Amino acid sequence: MATGKYIQTSGIPTRLPHHKNKITHTILSMTTFQKDRKSNAKFILKKWLFTITLFLTPFLFDRIFKTHLVKDGYPFMVVVFVTVSLFDKISLNRLHKLSFDHENKQVIFYYKSLFGDKRKIALYYEHAVVEVYRYKPKWYRKHESIRLCFLKNKMELFEINTYKDGFNTATMKEIIKAAETIPLTIKEWQ
Repeated sequence: MATGKYIQTSGIPTRLPHHKNKITHTILSMTTFQKDRKSNAKFILKKWLFTITLFLTPFLFDRIFKTHLVKDGYPFMVVVFVTVSLFDKISLNRLHKLSFDHENKQVIFYYKSLFGDKRKIALYYEHAVVEVYRYKPKWYRKHESIRLCFLKNKMELFEINTYKDGFNTATMKEIIKAAETIPLTIKEWQ
């Protein structure tokens, strides 16, 4: 049975030589997908610094050109917004591993926040519905964003996003293919 870029032979995965990314591996009756991003801390720091730069630009513009563009309450507003933005980015639960356990018929999500403990949630195949949302920005056609929502009885249990969780588009497509082979109920949205 072929699973993405790997071939399963009697429960032992064999990697095809031309593929360099770690997309999936199969152990006996489990297919596992790992995130492609090395560190969430660097990603969060980079996005937070971008937010700071965005809010400090009018302040610096005002200091350089003496325009009185910035009012008295602006620095306080920037500090509050940047702090809230940082806490929001830190507290998000980010998936680092997704497993399809064929023996127990479960989808297992391994996740953690930046400073939190590792946790896992299991979802039985019979209760699982996967909603796939695909988005291509008009200004940059090569980039495709995919969001997978795993639902349990019409309630969202977990959301996987290429941006938030660090899975690249190829890995997300492999997850969709693996979900189709189980078969899970899949709804596609554009």
